[in-house]
Amino acid sequence: MQKIQFSKILTIISCIIFPLMAILKLNIGDKIDPILIFVFLAMGMFGFIEVLKQSTKNLLIPYITMQFMLFIISINLAFLGPLGLNFKLHTLAFGFGFLMASYAIFKDFKYLWKNHMIFRALLIFFVLNIVYISCSYYSDFLSSSTVDLFIFRKTGNLVTRNFNPTEYKFLIYMTSLVPLITTSLSLLVFKNMTTKEEIYKKFINILWIFLLIFAIFNVFTLLSAAVGISAPAFKGIRLTWKFWPGTQMPTFFLGIFTIFFVFCQNFFRNFQVQSNQGAINIILNIFILVNSLLIVLISVKTALISLVLSLILLLILLKKNNFSFTVFNLSTVNSTNYIGLGIILLFVVVLVQYSEFIWYNLSSRFSNLQTLYLRFGMWTNLIEIWKDNVDLFKLIFGFGIDRSKEQAFLASNMIPRADIVPNVHNSFLEMFYEYGLVSFIYFGAIIHILMQDIKTIISKNTDKMLKIFSTATFIIIIYFLTYHLTDGIKVATAFTFFSLLGFLESLKFSLKQTILKESS
Repeated sequence: MQKIQFSKILTIISCIIFPLMAILKLNIGDKIDPILIFVFLAMGMFGFIEVLKQSTKNLLIPYITMQFMLFIISINLAFLGPLGLNFKLHTLAFGFGFLMASYAIFKDFKYLWKNHMIFRALLIFFVLNIVYISCSYYSDFLSSSTVDLFIFRKTGNLVTRNFNPTEYKFLIYMTSLVPLITTSLSLLVFKNMTTKEEIYKKFINILWIFLLIFAIFNVFTLLSAAVGISAPAFKGIRLTWKFWPGTQMPTFFLGIFTIFFVFCQNFFRNFQVQSNQGAINIILNIFILVNSLLIVLISVKTALISLVLSLILLLILLKKNNFSFTVFNLSTVNSTNYIGLGIILLFVVVLVQYSEFIWYNLSSRFSNLQTLYLRFGMWTNLIEIWKDNVDLFKLIFGFGIDRSKEQAFLASNMIPRADIVPNVHNSFLEMFYEYGLVSFIYFGAIIHILMQDIKTIISKNTDKMLKIFSTATFIIIIYFLTYHLTDGIKVATAFTFFSLLGFLESLKFSLKQTILKESS
């Protein structure tokens, strides 16, 4: 009883103190009635505390938050920033995820360590990353004014990166911290599932949540354009939108979820698990079309190539295991699918209408090999520097965190291209140069899952449901590896990939446990 009373008192005190601190920090007391803003913040604090309490029982909320961190970043950029509200919503979301992941690791450490190699590898990599930072084995290149001066000299645009040493160290931590947090949360999503029916039901419920979030985000995107906060525009032949943070992160996100949604369609095509599949398939069709069209218009070649390659591999693997394959699942004729077919035809009409522009867009991007030559130049330069300066210590531990960006800067500084940024544009070279053989801990865990998936897929005695989900993780890993052959791993892409990978690994592990239980 005393414990309950103490909890209530602590909650009330928190809902008074933290809103007052927020009002002072945000410095908006002279713009908005302080009493009004206090009431809203206090209500938000009560809600946040309730979410924390529920999340200790079910980690689905923090997992979803980490999975869709890119959306939170986008909303912060497009709505809160222009309105002058410096809430840094993505920072609050990350803090929430970090808090819940710490709780999850503390509570379920034995389960995670024993059953999931990817957790063990990412935890070890995180600890080693702390050692690198503690020993100052990193570059302060990005926190210096060198990059700003370079961009100013190239473009005439003054850029400010006001990193202090503490902030910059935190950004370096994100390389290993984000994968650990997102994986820890997602690996526990299907924990304690005891039957296939429970697993199927939870998977479908989470898929509905995914689709709802996509729908809400698309509504926010359209609203931002309607009210004039953010509008789509073409920069050259690339679609840009203030609502999105850059072009690389959105295309990776859209691509990986396009693959996931196509997989879900094939899952439903091959396993009849519930009666309202028609409605799900219509929504899946819409988002596959929208995502694919956006990827084409944004015109990131790596995303397009990775997406096409992944879908071809998905087709081959499904056919190899005698699964039927579809991209738009309209296998049954009913009123629901007529609606879906009508939506598809509408998109086809739009594509035909703008086919000339889209074809020009794609042909211009793929006929221009300047960016490829640029990347080859940076890769060759980095390899030559590595060969000239490597020793046993650097072979094992690398040259230090972010050192590759210094070399990319030196190479790009000699190339007459205004929009180049200091980045190696190859995650494998970048990680190996900076971490040496230690980087194999990071990528080794991913490759381990890939190899396990191959064994499951080619096995003749494996459960068919396990095979199809192993195909999903295999394809998503292939997409991730292919995409990052020509791009660096961004924090936002790490949120997306490791959350989805851990989610599917959690499902597969629970499925294996139920299969073993049923067979015994």
